[in-house]
Amino acid sequence: ECHRTAAKDWPAVAGAHGIETLHITELVAASKLSLPGPAVHGTIQDPCRLTRHMGKGDVLRAALSKAKNLKVTEMMRHGVSADCCGSSSWLNCSAGTAALQAERLAAARATGAGVLLTACPKCEIHLACAQFASEKKIPVRNVASVLAGALEPAPATAPVKSEAR
Repeated sequence: ECHRTAAKDWPAVAGAHGIETLHITELVAASKLSLPGPAVHGTIQDPCRLTRHMGKGDVLRAALSKAKNLKVTEMMRHGVSADCCGSSSWLNCSAGTAALQAERLAAARATGAGVLLTACPKCEIHLACAQFASEKKIPVRNVASVLAGALEPAPATAPVKSEAR
């Protein structure tokens, strides 16, 4: 949401602002990181704005590929063909949006993945909320949190000056 606004909407309305706008997945994808973290089996909820509006679904997957112990199983409809999470831009929470969310969650569970990954806070909140009273749950996690959790732990003590690189 913020990335699209800063990268696309502001320049369209107010003119070029001269600021390079990157999504966190772009920084991770372009990095030399190799994240050793714990084993995770996930499936991706493609955010509408990041994937369809900004064309960065491949960047999202490239960032996730940096986590060496992360296995991704795609849902049948993914990338630019992915179904919306039903958040309605936070304008509405109705039977219609609940039906969209139920379908998307069923598709996520059908992959056999243990976690639903997304880079959109709206998807994260609405898909988690839609499962509040459900017996069949799949945890919903933000991609940035999963990637941060895959980082190597910091050393217990700071290196002495001669050990610092």
